[in-house]
Amino acid sequence: MRAHRLARSALGLTLALLVLLWLPGCAAGAGAQRLVLLAQDDEGFYWENLLSGARLAAQDAGWEIEVRLLDAESDLAGQLPAAGEADLAAVALSGAQGEAALRSEVPLVALGCEIEGASGGIAGEETTIGKRTGQLIAQKIGLQRRFLLLTSAESYAQDDWEVALRGELGNQGSLVAERLTVDSEEAAFAYCLELLARDSRIDGIVCRTQAATRGALRAVRALGLQTPIVGADFDDGIALGLRDGLVRFTVVRSAYAYGYAGVEAALRRAAGGTSDLPAKVDAVYVDIYNMYDEDLLLYLYDLE
Repeated sequence: MRAHRLARSALGLTLALLVLLWLPGCAAGAGAQRLVLLAQDDEGFYWENLLSGARLAAQDAGWEIEVRLLDAESDLAGQLPAAGEADLAAVALSGAQGEAALRSEVPLVALGCEIEGASGGIAGEETTIGKRTGQLIAQKIGLQRRFLLLTSAESYAQDDWEVALRGELGNQGSLVAERLTVDSEEAAFAYCLELLARDSRIDGIVCRTQAATRGALRAVRALGLQTPIVGADFDDGIALGLRDGLVRFTVVRSAYAYGYAGVEAALRRAAGGTSDLPAKVDAVYVDIYNMYDEDLLLYLYDLE
């Protein structure tokens, strides 16, 4: 498995190739400047690809980069680099932490999230992704469904993605019957196992994270059910779920583009240039019919 290849969607690759054309001028002006990137995690499909893209963009531009993992028990503002410690700070975190991130003493760029007041960054087009997910549910799973929504532990309140998803489900006669925020595969597994065993009316699961998808798959298999799952991200286990029909499709965010194009655009601005990259990008939607497409095989895990 080559981590830097994993999540380059067709759009993500296009962005990466586009920004490569800008690098000579950026690198010449940046010298040995230093970027500190604070991320919530460094494991899993999404994070591995975001960090891989960010590291490569810094390397290509001649910048030093240090990746720090956020301590959830400590104040975010205290973990940001101090003036003189770095020339640029990048954060890849939940939007709820944005206000604290803005206390950064050095210029700030947001990767894969939106922070009002940050100097820039690239994130997912949440409304588009939520709406498109709902539309594909209607096409690939069907109408009159009661879904369990397993969202990320950071999403305590509905965001643009969830509002759009719920709206599209409502348009087709389906609804979110249960909602849970989970922070691990084990939590998703335990909750799905208990809920599906006692409530036969839940006839679909929508997952927002790779961990939730893996946990839901384990629970459905343990109970011997055929409950359709909408996954998030990609790995060998999710690929198997697609092949056996339990995962109807999985939403793969352009994490590599978030990291590479977001950092490159920020470094270009730091060198006095400008960036014409979009602030938001769509995801790639992978199912049994396109999971072997040549264009996608380059960006997903190697499949046997």
